[in-house]
Amino acid sequence: RPAVAGARPPAAPAGPVLTTLEVRGADRVANLLAWAPVAGAPGYLVDRRPAGGGYVDSLAVAVAEPAWRDTAISVHATYVYRVRVPGRPGASTEVTIGPPPTGFSTVLSPTSRGTGWDRFGSQVALALDANDDPVVAWFHSDEDGNNRADDSFVYLRRWDRAAYRWRDPVRVAPVGDVSGLGARQLAVACDAATGTLGVLFRQAVRDPNPGLVLSLSRDGGVTWQAEPVSGARYETGAALAFGGGRIHAVVNRAASDTAFLLVSRPLDGGAWRSTLVPRPDGVRQTEVPAALALDGAGRPGVLVAWQPEGGSARTFHFWQPGMGASRRVLDTEGAQSDRNAVELAWRDGWHALVLASRASAPASRLHASQSMDGQAWTPAVALPQDGEDDPGLSVPAIAAGPRGVAAFHGVLESRATPACGRPKIVRLGAGGWRTCSPDASRQLALRVRHVAAAAAGDGRFYLAAPVDAGSGGGYAAGGLVLWRGE
Repeated sequence: RPAVAGARPPAAPAGPVLTTLEVRGADRVANLLAWAPVAGAPGYLVDRRPAGGGYVDSLAVAVAEPAWRDTAISVHATYVYRVRVPGRPGASTEVTIGPPPTGFSTVLSPTSRGTGWDRFGSQVALALDANDDPVVAWFHSDEDGNNRADDSFVYLRRWDRAAYRWRDPVRVAPVGDVSGLGARQLAVACDAATGTLGVLFRQAVRDPNPGLVLSLSRDGGVTWQAEPVSGARYETGAALAFGGGRIHAVVNRAASDTAFLLVSRPLDGGAWRSTLVPRPDGVRQTEVPAALALDGAGRPGVLVAWQPEGGSARTFHFWQPGMGASRRVLDTEGAQSDRNAVELAWRDGWHALVLASRASAPASRLHASQSMDGQAWTPAVALPQDGEDDPGLSVPAIAAGPRGVAAFHGVLESRATPACGRPKIVRLGAGGWRTCSPDASRQLALRVRHVAAAAAGDGRFYLAAPVDAGSGGGYAAGGLVLWRGE
């Protein structure tokens, strides 16, 4: 079992160990406990305390049988339990149930081979399951370290709240040579109603049938079934969402200039239905992967990048089925912008994040805009970069929840000295956007190509990112880390 940073070992009870306490199940509704009967016990007292806190006598529950179902819980809280017998010294062993610890923790340490930052976790995706627990997917290129990247795989690992640890990594599917793939070629989603997991990934271009592939698991990640998204060659980008009993994805057919397609089908099966994202006049296709999110009614929205004819500028547009023409979110104001990315989130309105150069904000590469209805967008705001160089920002992520909006990014390279550590979190508060590290005491990931983010129902943000050989904070080269907000 891998060590989980931030997790406390079970405390030794005062007196003898009376029985072994076990967790039989845990979800957002209840925690199920059971233990071996204690001879001659007239009944039992079940104690519960918050993680990091002490037991309080008033919280003890008297039960007659050696089992208990605790329904007075919050799915976002962590609880520690023990069992006692009235009138006897000692207690059972302790168990811990809940989400991952706050702060940084290790999702997976590197293996002995193929642990370079460009091999292990070069693409990372993050989603939250029905319990608001994290599910992380990543590419592992050249897994056996033989310098042939065609034996690469996509993996998935999810948090097990009942065991209070990460489940064993699951190999989802082979992906071919992913060493030369661009950004955002991997996405993961979970359907809260059914528990279905989905991983969308781009097959390597040397594969006999290149394109986007969707792998689904209906048994928690044990078995997977793969299918092409639309059967077209040279599809690129990976954006995936589940909602309203349907699967939604965005396909970028940049090689054939067919433009962006929003594809959808029922979650329980059926044919894919494709809808062409309207192209504004005077622009052409780009290879920038599109962003996808669902609004409060479960309807998909798409953020895409176009290139005006005859130039190297970019213009970024939002579109939703039924709205007719797309709406411009921002553009680069004629400035050349060679490396771009877009991200989209919904929380009481749309939140767009764009990585691009703009003539009016030459000192910043990261910009944000908001819209209540997708029709009218606020003027783009240049986000502070904490002193990092313009070219140094990695592909960003955005998340929106009950506590607000946050953007995240790593750093590929930088000649500047930041005030805070890396990766970065950019929060929107009453005083505007503010940038710092989630944990300013750690100088993490001097080279981070991708980050992924999500917001839980209690407003806490999650961040997943790979770290490399230049990283501090005690993390080894090539590992994956998770951050959960306080």
